[in-house]
Amino acid sequence: PTHTIQTLYQMYIDNLDQKLLNKEISKTTRRFGFENTKNFIEYYVDVYGNKNIDYVSTTELERYKQHRIGLGLSVNTIRINLRGVRGLFNWIVDEGYLTDNPFKLKIPTYIPRDREKIPTPTDFKKIRRFITNSIFDEKKIKSGLHRIGGWWDNNDWFRYMVFFGLKTGMRGGE
Repeated sequence: PTHTIQTLYQMYIDNLDQKLLNKEISKTTRRFGFENTKNFIEYYVDVYGNKNIDYVSTTELERYKQHRIGLGLSVNTIRINLRGVRGLFNWIVDEGYLTDNPFKLKIPTYIPRDREKIPTPTDFKKIRRFITNSIFDEKKIKSGLHRIGGWWDNNDWFRYMVFFGLKTGMRGGE
């Protein structure tokens, strides 16, 4: 029997839920699979209808990719979205609902963000001096000796954020 794209999507999500219960995947993997395929299914059904899986084409999948690009999303976001959709179609083929996978799209290459660049030794020295002179020594703070020049001097709140980040294990992007 043939199935519609929405029916197979729901079966895929049910499969992810079962794998989560069996501890075969993490909550993050389940969420990733759900969110990225949900975006795709909503788009696809809105534009093409709830078609039989046999009639889903590579051209339509390419149009979805172009749609995401047209929204102004970053290359990395589109990359994540397409990896989720590829997972759905790989599952559909693995389960035998299709013999030929229509997902033949080139997934964009990851582009590191500027903030992911490796800090220089000078950056580490500045941060260490700032932390040493402002977070841990109240006498220096009150006397103004924690001032190290430039932007750092006008942002006392920042020392508390650095302290909080260090003590809680906060990641850089948070």
